[in-house]
Amino acid sequence: MGAIMKLLVLIVAVNSVLSVQPACAMSEVAATHADVQLRQVALFKNGLGFFISEVACPDDEDSFSFVPVGAACHGTFWVSYPPKVKLESLTAKQIESEELVEAIRISELLRANVGRKVQLRLAGEEQAAIDGVVKYFAEDRERPEPDPYAPGRVTDSGRGYIQQPVQSRLVIIETDEGDVGIDPVNVKSVRFLGGRAETAFTSRQKSMQFDVRLAAPAGGQKLIASYLAKGITWAPSYMVDITQADKALLSAKAAVINEICDLADKYDALVMVDDSHASGFIGKTGRGVPEHWSFIRSRGEDG
Repeated sequence: MGAIMKLLVLIVAVNSVLSVQPACAMSEVAATHADVQLRQVALFKNGLGFFISEVACPDDEDSFSFVPVGAACHGTFWVSYPPKVKLESLTAKQIESEELVEAIRISELLRANVGRKVQLRLAGEEQAAIDGVVKYFAEDRERPEPDPYAPGRVTDSGRGYIQQPVQSRLVIIETDEGDVGIDPVNVKSVRFLGGRAETAFTSRQKSMQFDVRLAAPAGGQKLIASYLAKGITWAPSYMVDITQADKALLSAKAAVINEICDLADKYDALVMVDDSHASGFIGKTGRGVPEHWSFIRSRGEDG
């Protein structure tokens, strides 16, 4: 009962302390980053996922930060911890992180080589190549967040869980005759003059970071964070082998935890599986995932 009360008190405290702030607004930044291990994810068809993660407290630090897998949404974020951990505060803020990404398109190759002298040839153009220096490559633009309280009807484009940024389609080449604006999608080939091309560019992403302050270091102890996050869903993944002329072999990538059947037996309950994507072709007689994993236990069969 004491642990439950502690968790409830923490949830109330987090609701009052938890706020999204720009990184520059924080007067003090936790220098130590704690390891986060994702332990469980429950996926929903609407693009939401329920995440449960473990955060290991550093050995000799009473202040640290951690970045969860995905940003918590819909006001959900719960933290539980053992009695040895004396949590004083937990604050959320938005940060911008950078990572190197390997270029896989000509447009990304141009992004990785701003400042380099190049020779470009455009698709469908018979004119001479464009020689110059990659002066500017526009960044992707974030879509404005829809205002649910604005008058009028919110357009369908603002209803999705994932707001994709507006893809950049502008690169400026500095030539002897002046600056030329080009859509990088139309570049058929690029030749780099005076050295090898860079093949990776810096990608900037926004994410959520939590700063934790303890009354005393709690090395070896773990915080359990659970929350809903957007932008993840489950989709069936199958592989069909048609190398044999007379038959096709179907295999499914799936991991089913069937302890729920044991729990249902204990409390005399029924287990229902929404198996519309598998019925008819998964299982020995086409009865779906339950038959494939051998945990069909209907009362009709037993009796």
